[in-house]
Amino acid sequence: GSLIISLTASFFDTMVLGLVWNFTLGGYLKRHHADPMPSETLVIITDSDDMAYGLLASAGPQPRGLIVTCPGAGGGPGPADPRGNGGGGTYGGYMVFAKLARVLPQRGISVLLLHYPNGCPDALQPDGTSTKESVARTAEHLKALACWYVESVQLPALPVAFVGWSMGGPVVIEAAAGLLGQLKIASVATIAAKFLLVHEESPNKLVHAGVPLLLMHNSPGLASERLAQLAGGNLRPKLFPGENHGVESAFDVLKHWLPQHLLEE
Repeated sequence: GSLIISLTASFFDTMVLGLVWNFTLGGYLKRHHADPMPSETLVIITDSDDMAYGLLASAGPQPRGLIVTCPGAGGGPGPADPRGNGGGGTYGGYMVFAKLARVLPQRGISVLLLHYPNGCPDALQPDGTSTKESVARTAEHLKALACWYVESVQLPALPVAFVGWSMGGPVVIEAAAGLLGQLKIASVATIAAKFLLVHEESPNKLVHAGVPLLLMHNSPGLASERLAQLAGGNLRPKLFPGENHGVESAFDVLKHWLPQHLLEE
């Protein structure tokens, strides 16, 4: 069964929030619009023992593309969960994902942000360190959200891009590699990605499938350089000397690079 509740919240300024509850991973519901005005929607997809959460900044009923984002493991900027949990982390370093969600729907690109209702992903070590299990489980959540959205708008050829920061870097690589042949993967970008949490074959799978891969890192970017090697050695990470792990300049790159590949401009 399903229950859809509409309520107001302050995500992305003062838009209307629709709470979509109890989706099933196997049978997706059509997207609910809480209001005819543009809205940010909290999407919750569940199966028998797991839940995936996302905040959707919609480009309307006929989007030209979709971006799915994944934050790091350490929390950070992001809204509290409307059901009373802590939240946080959703917006990424320097609010990069929130900024994308504010500007790109105007160009026909919906942005779906993975949401941590408790401020961090599942399966972390006691000290908060990411694990391969936390990456794998979060990648499954990301895949479920992307598939739900493409199904909901009934546009199977919709181009989809993934962007991940820190632990979210390996998450988006694993999610995109796992969706090859199922969705139209237009591009993948990482920001200060954690190298050790990636399956060695995944970056190479993306490159061999013709998926543009952008690896951004503060300098020195040893982790992104190792990812580039796994992708076949022909990539060169885009480094930002003097910046910290949040890589503040990433937004200025992504706001142009993502539409270029999603809209083929």
